Amino acid sequence: MKKSILTQITGFVAGVIMVTSAQFAANAQVPEFGAPSVQNPCNKVGSGSNAFYFLSMEGESFFDNSKTLVTDPPTGFVKVYNDGTNFSGGYTNAILATNTTASLQGALGTFGPLFGRFADKVTYQVVFSQPGDYYMYMRFTMFENGSNLGSYLSDLNYGGDTNGPGAASRTDYSGGANTNFWEGQFHWNQLFVSSFLSGAITNADGTPRAGNPFHYVVTPAMVGVPQDFTIAYREQGVTIDQWLFSTHTNLLNDYTQQQLDDLFVNKVAVQQPENTVVTPTNNYPFLVMETENFVAKSNRNLTAGFAAVTTVSTNVAFYGESILGTNTTASGKGALFTQSPSFGRFSDFVNYKVQFAATGDYYLYMRFTMYENGGNLAHYISEDSFILPPDFNKNPQNDWVPPGTAGADNGGYTEGFGAHGFLLILNYGGDTNGPGAASRTDYSGGANTNFWEGQFHWNQL
Repeated sequence: MKKSILTQITGFVAGVIMVTSAQFAANAQVPEFGAPSVQNPCNKVGSGSNAFYFLSMEGESFFDNSKTLVTDPPTGFVKVYNDGTNFSGGYTNAILATNTTASLQGALGTFGPLFGRFADKVTYQVVFSQPGDYYMYMRFTMFENGSNLGSYLSDLNYGGDTNGPGAASRTDYSGGANTNFWEGQFHWNQLFVSSFLSGAITNADGTPRAGNPFHYVVTPAMVGVPQDFTIAYREQGVTIDQWLFSTHTNLLNDYTQQQLDDLFVNKVAVQQPENTVVTPTNNYPFLVMETENFVAKSNRNLTAGFAAVTTVSTNVAFYGESILGTNTTASGKGALFTQSPSFGRFSDFVNYKVQFAATGDYYLYMRFTMYENGGNLAHYISEDSFILPPDFNKNPQNDWVPPGTAGADNGGYTEGFGAHGFLLILNYGGDTNGPGAASRTDYSGGANTNFWEGQFHWNQL
């Protein structure tokens, strides 16, 4: 990948957003009603000289109290979800439809005014684990705002870039005939400083700024420190699903739209043909899945329910240690953490996607740790239950009630305590009498803080 000679670009994308690198500030304080977007140390694609790092950020993950235009009904930047309740100004299409392909079923909508430069601002926070030069991409769709049905240029002034990198290889979808391409259909593109309004603006060395890619420098001193990222409103119409910071200088040149979706949106855990444990008597195919790579989350409060955590996350456990510590043995330096509330049956769901290469009967195991939640320090059985689906493509709350039983916990309830609980670790050497307590060691007691609290162990569920 060719490196840019630029050190940092400050400017704006003419249209609905103005991206201000001056707001990429160090030592930022975390605002309320949100959580920083954290780069997992293993957020890396490829190997060797062709490898690149990335940090993806949901468009709807801005902090509520950073929004400057507060109205009822809401205007400016608005968090939208797949409930089909919000509608575009031109063709009254739902934003977002229930079958949307938006990542985590949410996005950043722009709800008027039709034109209002700096009318609204929202702030995100990002935490990097890898220093480097990062370039900006977004996954987005366009909705006609009704001001000019002949084009989408009144919605987002983008696509001219005649002086920018790769202009000859771009296809212009700004015309009004492209309703089937936009109107809820999401696409990836790289962001460049606009040629529409910035043609006469130059960099410090006198070179034209227009057409240069947005470029952010993450120094070693910034690693692990929350950085503010603030965008400003200009026009109604664009709906942003994901922001992507990447050290790759031109992703669209090397990856198709579908490949980018598979990398950053769908996150399918794929079983490879070689994923087999070979023993003298048998072969055991397996599929391993990183729990932090979920593709959907039902609780829209990012500080509640399930959360993806990594070594640079700001989450702290009851006893004061970080979740996860820098020396964690967690695979990929990431994990799935259960945040508040201490008890909240069905208060959050996360979905994964898996793809098998070998047929067969599969049994479920997990590698996990326990953190005291403060409810009862005498044991770990106040924080040790969750609910699994009884089969693929099922909802664990509604899709399974075993015959002869009743109650909302029956569909895949998994308990850490009791004769078969996962806090009773199955001892090496086999369970000769079937699943039984005699061959398990009980670690559910509160005296086992050194065994748990960030220390990972395997067990069957």
